[in-house]
Amino acid sequence: MTLNLLRLKSQFDYSELEWKPQSVGFSKEGKPWALILCYVSARAIQNRLDEVFSPLGWKDEYRHEKNGVMCRLSVFDGNDWITKENGSPETDVEAFKGGISSAFKRVAASGFGIGRYLYNLDTTFAECSATFQKGYNKAVTKDKRVLYWLAPSALPCKVKIESCNTLTELKNMWSTFNTEQKKQYEDLKDLRKIQIERTK
Repeated sequence: MTLNLLRLKSQFDYSELEWKPQSVGFSKEGKPWALILCYVSARAIQNRLDEVFSPLGWKDEYRHEKNGVMCRLSVFDGNDWITKENGSPETDVEAFKGGISSAFKRVAASGFGIGRYLYNLDTTFAECSATFQKGYNKAVTKDKRVLYWLAPSALPCKVKIESCNTLTELKNMWSTFNTEQKKQYEDLKDLRKIQIERTK
């Protein structure tokens, strides 16, 4: 059985990503702010594992630890089961269920490289409002103040290019850029192309 392991590290469609606030608050001047992180959805990770290993070629197990959840993710490479493990604290909402999802996402990224490219994102602060805005997400600060934040409409071009692992992936990604983006990032694209060719 031939496995396309590079596919594990391939980028996901933007619709399969989720943004969540890591911390939120208000400045001394009363302006709301939200530091947000990007994750691959659990369902998208499951679909990627199905694609690479087949639905019967991977399995996940969980155990409850003090204030957290550990996930053991195993994949079958055709000869042996390979297992990686990582954990996550329980979340404030649906604590155990949220902990399971977070632990699964962490071990998929740290152990098998699925969605790991999102770690390359720079610190991201969302556009925020102190009042309700259509399309914005609601968040509550530690002192129970409410603010609203808007997720970015796309990942930065730099991350998209640097996260390509094959020439085909790079070509397809480049075709989605507009003229101005291509002009600005052509040197970075050419550099990434050279890097990929050297790994062959």
